Amino acid sequence: MRKLLIWMFAVLLMFAFTATGFAAAFVDMPADHWAYDAVIKLAKANLIEGYSDGTFRGDKAMSRYEVSFLVARAIEKYEVADAGQKKLIDKLSIEFATELNKMGIRMAKVETKTNSWVSGGDMRFRYHVNAPKTPGSSKLGSADNFDWRGRIRFSGQLNDNWTATARIASPWSNRFGNSDGNVGSVANIDVFNMKGANILGFDSVKIGRDSFAAGHNMISKSASVDGIWLNDTLAGGVFMGFVGNTKQATGGKANTLSLGQFTWKPQKDLRFGVGYYWADIPGTSKTDGTGDLMADNGAQFDSSRGYDLFFAYDMSKMTLLGEYIGSTLQNPVNMPGSPKGWSVQLSNGSGPSSKAFFGNTPMTNPKKIGDTAWLVGYRRVQSGTTPVSLGGFDQMAVASPSQAYNVFTHGTDNVKGWTFSLETVPDKNITLNLTVQKLSIVNRGLTQKLTSDDLDTTTVFTANYWF
Repeated sequence: MRKLLIWMFAVLLMFAFTATGFAAAFVDMPADHWAYDAVIKLAKANLIEGYSDGTFRGDKAMSRYEVSFLVARAIEKYEVADAGQKKLIDKLSIEFATELNKMGIRMAKVETKTNSWVSGGDMRFRYHVNAPKTPGSSKLGSADNFDWRGRIRFSGQLNDNWTATARIASPWSNRFGNSDGNVGSVANIDVFNMKGANILGFDSVKIGRDSFAAGHNMISKSASVDGIWLNDTLAGGVFMGFVGNTKQATGGKANTLSLGQFTWKPQKDLRFGVGYYWADIPGTSKTDGTGDLMADNGAQFDSSRGYDLFFAYDMSKMTLLGEYIGSTLQNPVNMPGSPKGWSVQLSNGSGPSSKAFFGNTPMTNPKKIGDTAWLVGYRRVQSGTTPVSLGGFDQMAVASPSQAYNVFTHGTDNVKGWTFSLETVPDKNITLNLTVQKLSIVNRGLTQKLTSDDLDTTTVFTANYWF
């Protein structure tokens, strides 16, 4: 029955994409070929579409050619896909590499994404204001109200099994008018890795530098995480394993994170996940409120470990996300040894930030002019819940990073509050976003110098250009 439904969906998909309403089914592939499910999943996520006139083009209407065409269209939307969708696109690109290569100039645009190097990027311009309530703090002003960032991604197919990816990014702290300074004239390689398919019994193995995310991103970092990623499909779900360094080594200490995570989908509209981490990363505070932790009372710990539970429920045109983390601190001083944290989010968007907690990816589909999306979220995270440098909400709010008790570097530690976001697509590959966060302290006993629970209210207007 399942194979029959897959065949029917494939035929309907061909009807939708051709001008005459007909194209050959996948007759030269086994009925149980994994590509069927992969293509269906990408189509349902609006990552596959035909040419503007709804037709296929090519010398022969061969079934592998048709599948390769769909893969090519999915590759063009790689930047707006979530982690699971990118994994499917990568596997399909390797499976149909020969067909993609043979398409020649008719698929020149895809060729640049599969065989040569420039594969996309983005430009971001932001205007932001804040209203800090902490002692000695001041509002952002003048050039600090503006920043911009540019990123270019390079990728290539090395052979049938291995791909390579790199990204060059300007610093987040670029300001208008600082091109003659160090910040305005440097760039970082924040992504640099090789990824192999069907290696050592795993679906994929990735080695190098990349972004990192666990659960729905409560434990995450948008770039510059060095390590080894393992991914495999087993027992009706997906396993992810990771070991690596998430921040610069200090005092000979490698600051290593190890994590295992398993996600599964018991029904079409419901997803669950569970993970466990070990973080050999210390956390410290300073008396002036500028340490790793949102504390000023000498709070510290040597390392941490903990569990991560998360779910996603797709309702009618909306997605509800939830995540709960429970951690155990090793040798805690002046702070609770078993911190907890949780977050929930409701959104009606179709982009990656609607399928994980709001971050550096769009809520909308940048290819769809007029697409709009909204998001509302709430989080409450005790100090030490997430490993230092891996707070998923860090850098989502704006504030001077050198300022005491700032919500820019401490957005996921001893913090609670609301996030509201609205996004639209005024033109193809352009998104406009307005996000407001209102944040307060969770445990003022750790912050003895604060006179109230209020931390900051931040407002950010972002224009993103995706290419």
